[in-house]
Amino acid sequence: MLQQYAKEHRTSRVPYTYKVGGFGLGAWVSGQRSQYAKGKLDSSRQKRLERLPGWTWNPPTGIWIDT
Repeated sequence: MLQQYAKEHRTSRVPYTYKVGGFGLGAWVSGQRSQYAKGKLDSSRQKRLERLPGWTWNPPTGIWIDT
């Protein structure tokens, strides 16, 4: 799902509340970052995530307005 989102939006920065068919994709992404921060994320998943456009382990917080 995240790969499809990244393909459509050209970024893997998913809003926390974003859902796909009832699945909380944004919450899942947040969970992956939490697991990484705790050193519990599988290295193969880490590498797959890092290949996605716009992926970051420390996304900016707050509301951003593009002008």
